[in-house]
Amino acid sequence: APLTAWCVSRPIVRRGPSLSDAHRNLLRKLACRTWYFFETFVSAKENWLPPDNFQEVPQPMIATRTSPTNLSFGLTTCLAAWDFGYISTERMLERLERMLDAMERLDRYRGHFFNWYDTRTLKPLPPRYVSSVDSGNLAAGLVTLRSGLLEVCDTPAYGAQLWNGIRDTLMVVAEEAAGATSPDFIALLRETELVLVVAPSDPSEAGDYLASLEKLTLRLAERATAEGIDGASLWCRFLFQLCRDHLERSSRFATPQGVRLTLRQLARDGAEEGATPEAVQLASDLVKRAEALAERCSEMRRAMEFGFLYNHDRELLHIGFDADARRLDP
Repeated sequence: APLTAWCVSRPIVRRGPSLSDAHRNLLRKLACRTWYFFETFVSAKENWLPPDNFQEVPQPMIATRTSPTNLSFGLTTCLAAWDFGYISTERMLERLERMLDAMERLDRYRGHFFNWYDTRTLKPLPPRYVSSVDSGNLAAGLVTLRSGLLEVCDTPAYGAQLWNGIRDTLMVVAEEAAGATSPDFIALLRETELVLVVAPSDPSEAGDYLASLEKLTLRLAERATAEGIDGASLWCRFLFQLCRDHLERSSRFATPQGVRLTLRQLARDGAEEGATPEAVQLASDLVKRAEALAERCSEMRRAMEFGFLYNHDRELLHIGFDADARRLDP
């Protein structure tokens, strides 16, 4: 008994995963490639809803349908992309606003989204079925997104994660260009890698630094296209757009005063701290938009009634509900 008491009384030591740099780079490249799917296919053509899959063979084809689980992935992946530096705060909010706008137009049953929708017409696909698993996945995603959006408001206005996002994308470019033999392209690629070895420690330099990267990655994309390096060309353009996004949007916070403040602090106290009026107004707008999105997530989640899906005898949720047949499945 004393030994057991001693064992259970010891402090819990949480051990993180032991990953080599190679493993971390592999995972970050996979994350970047995963985001590219959502960046490419969650578009106006699909009403900003994530399609179920993209088929590469025998010919490229998008599955123009989506599910509550896909919706959950689409929402939370956007937040994760911001965390990884693949998207600026403003673009993240824009994409989430468009996606929630579309979701609010979808037919629902007692707050639940049906199992499948056509992403082009927004009509539910027959049978109109409420899946407990899918609804649970979406509810969890909405809770996660709400929490993440409020956390975004309390993170530094100018996020240093953007440099990691650019580095990850450049690693994918290098991977796609592994077989390239053009001396000019390889020289430009090495120059870009060297520029990113050390990101500027002074946030006030970030704007000029990003402007230089934008010009360099544009040259890289043009050279890849001219040399016919197809895979690398596509990713070079993606890298160029990423640098432009951060330059146009994030660099407006690149002042010594603004960087030491979170978005919320900058919106509230920025003027007293010497931040520019533009930075203060932008931070205020972003905080309001993030909070509004968080509230919409809460409302959407609260509207989902799980009571009728609960089996009191088994103390489990039913598999689902067929809205057309008015039938609960076991």
